[in-house]
Amino acid sequence: MGTIIIDSPWETAYNSFDWDKERYPEPQKMIDELHHYGVRVVMWITGAMNSSSKDTPEDKPSAYDDVIRKGWAVNEGKEYSWWKGKGVHIDFTNKKACDWFGTQMDKLMKIGIDGWKVDEAEQYLEDPLQATSIGAIKKAEFKPYYYAAVADQSKKLNPESLIIARPFSAGINKCTVTWGGDYSGDWEGLRSQMQRLYTAAQAGYSAVCVEVGGFLGAKPTKESLIRYAQFGALMPVMNNGGSNGGLSNHLPWFHDEETVNIYRYYAVLHSELVPYLFSCSVDAHLKGGSIVKSPDSDKAHHLLGDQIFASPVVLAENEKHVVLPKTGHWVDYWNEEKLLAPGSEMNVQVPIDRMPLFLRAGAIIPMNVRSDVTGHGDGSSADKETVLIYPYKRSSYLYHRPRGTGIYYDDIKLSMDEQSGTLTVEGRKSFSYRFRIKSFSKPERITGAGSWSYDQAGQCIIIDKEGAGFSIQVEGLKAYSAISVEPPLHNGSRATNSRAADRGM
Repeated sequence: MGTIIIDSPWETAYNSFDWDKERYPEPQKMIDELHHYGVRVVMWITGAMNSSSKDTPEDKPSAYDDVIRKGWAVNEGKEYSWWKGKGVHIDFTNKKACDWFGTQMDKLMKIGIDGWKVDEAEQYLEDPLQATSIGAIKKAEFKPYYYAAVADQSKKLNPESLIIARPFSAGINKCTVTWGGDYSGDWEGLRSQMQRLYTAAQAGYSAVCVEVGGFLGAKPTKESLIRYAQFGALMPVMNNGGSNGGLSNHLPWFHDEETVNIYRYYAVLHSELVPYLFSCSVDAHLKGGSIVKSPDSDKAHHLLGDQIFASPVVLAENEKHVVLPKTGHWVDYWNEEKLLAPGSEMNVQVPIDRMPLFLRAGAIIPMNVRSDVTGHGDGSSADKETVLIYPYKRSSYLYHRPRGTGIYYDDIKLSMDEQSGTLTVEGRKSFSYRFRIKSFSKPERITGAGSWSYDQAGQCIIIDKEGAGFSIQVEGLKAYSAISVEPPLHNGSRATNSRAADRGM
């Protein structure tokens, strides 16, 4: 887990920014402990203030009174009903109101808060708004002012702060992570959330977030929770929790041990992919667009970056028709001996522990491996930069390696020439690498490695090497050019490789 969201209610009144000490008696201690474990803390926030927040000691005017007195509410302070009560909405077209809001936010940022989940209240306002600092304005035009104000004030206080918001309300450049909204935990909710997130990705939102199990309405069943988790694991951000069984149906162990094992696998896989996802997010920032590419709601599939193709299961079915991208050859993640032609179509068996998942032939994927849960390494990998390589002809990958948990990174070019067996690393800083290179037989010799071994069961060369820039020569590499390509139209199979067999799935 990388981040925890402290949802509503957490304050004494909306936008007082004072902790409710009955709910959270020692907020500083809580935040410090979460930070100790490498977990960031994000707070729920809204733009509305309830009139009931006036109930404060007589010698201390409330934030609500302040906003009304200074004219910082829309529609001249006219009260309206929203989903958390009755009150007013702050006028975020007013610079002074925005600055005041920033001083409120600073109360929490001074004690280490890492960001904000920006929720809506503006949708309940009349349309158009009759009075703001810039005059009458349509509600759709007012929304961006709210989300931009939160983002801008937060970034002033901490340039690395997170902003989590719904797509199409917050602007693309004012939103670190976007989630689809409040969907149910059943199959209909899963499909609707997928469609919403795919639409957001097509619009250019970079890091889209899946709320595993939905948030409102129907609670997830064992089957829908697992399929939600598989979808979330192969998207940029995976989130869990909700009012539809957040302390019951959302928890894998609420169901059974099988659910725990499957959920654990996909949660760990998602965590291992964080370096790759970070690198993809840098590309999206530099070039525009999303980490999620070529999403198709009808076929229920997408590319995660350029090297991973996921086809989530969003129906109660045992078989899914899969259509691969029309460019590149593809390796079946569950059976790495299968090389598939561009545009291949197949019917794939999808038992509850599987979703169709494919890697581009030639893929070079940086990972953060700390255990043996997924079969991509073990505990000894924890202090190394793990890189999975699926050699096919010539391929290269510009890896934007994160420096810690912030926005800064180092560029490393990783290249693999299958024919010559040459692996090249070009960087400026020295790192300890562990390369896991697919090879269908043990190589004859390897030069330039610190140490190496061959995993016969997994058909994988494991190379450890420390350095900034270097080349490693693998003699006798037998990779994907050496195996036949499956025809474009065929029936899929459920053959398993050693990685799947080792974890008992």
